[in-house]
Amino acid sequence: MRWDRETFLRWQAIAAEEDGAKRGGRQVKESGIGLYPAFHYWDNPELDVPHGESSIWWRDLVPNFKVLDPFALPQGAHFGVAYTTFCVNPTKYLPYLLQCIETVGGTIRRLAIPTGNGLGAALAILADEVGSEPVYAIVNATGLGAMALCGENTDMYPTKGQTVLVRNEGSAVRIRIAEGYMAYTIPRPGGGGTILGGSKDADNWDPSVDPELSAEIIKRCKELAPDLLNTEGEFDIVSEQVGFRPSRKGGPRISLERVPSLGREKPFIVIHCYGHSGAGYQNSVGSAREVLSLLNNQNAFESQESGRDDGAKGGPKL
Repeated sequence: MRWDRETFLRWQAIAAEEDGAKRGGRQVKESGIGLYPAFHYWDNPELDVPHGESSIWWRDLVPNFKVLDPFALPQGAHFGVAYTTFCVNPTKYLPYLLQCIETVGGTIRRLAIPTGNGLGAALAILADEVGSEPVYAIVNATGLGAMALCGENTDMYPTKGQTVLVRNEGSAVRIRIAEGYMAYTIPRPGGGGTILGGSKDADNWDPSVDPELSAEIIKRCKELAPDLLNTEGEFDIVSEQVGFRPSRKGGPRISLERVPSLGREKPFIVIHCYGHSGAGYQNSVGSAREVLSLLNNQNAFESQESGRDDGAKGGPKL
């Protein structure tokens, strides 16, 4: 919850900055995030929101939250809320984050790191590839790669998801939790179309698109977002895709580990950050701040051990 809250508030700050930015008389929206009205429906609220709105922890976080009147619910739904929330267009947001890294002097290297000899050996190869500058700490955000890299074969697992991208950009987020399925339509800000979903299939590594599931997704979302249909009553489909959410038993791992490695006097300082399943974007800023806090605490600890007092003062901010 805290991670989600911190992310939401940071996105609000980004949106406010962009609302005030102009370039050549044109408003700049480079981040790929945007605020949209949202409608969330439950067919069986006694299972998911047994205490009504008091079961929804984020009701005090999002703007314009209200419980919908029964006449405003789709047929078969028995509880619903409206609010304002953020949507993310990954094709814009990820380059935006990359640009933020480069702006403060960060560089990007693409490397293939072998995992067969354990985490310490992999980190030693990584450090050698970086070059002459010493590696102080490594953030391990490898997702499902942690299965091999960290020996997480028993705790990490994929949750397969399938979605359909359609051409028109929706005017709102719509989510319906029904018996045995969840349907949603999520706009991608900046002309990125709308994502229709979805599915959650744990421990499924099959990368192929299931045509029958796509047909079910399209059928359910026609009822949710008829405004996106063309004159023939169909969606203009751009693509169908499959992804694998990096799920982990017990939830995400964010922790500091000192990993010994042959040929090094001191162990590597590794901060693990993986296993967020389908909540990666909404957890992202809060998770990153926790990583940063662990690193700053480590800096302060080492400063005390060495008799220095500069520690993490003036350290990085997020």
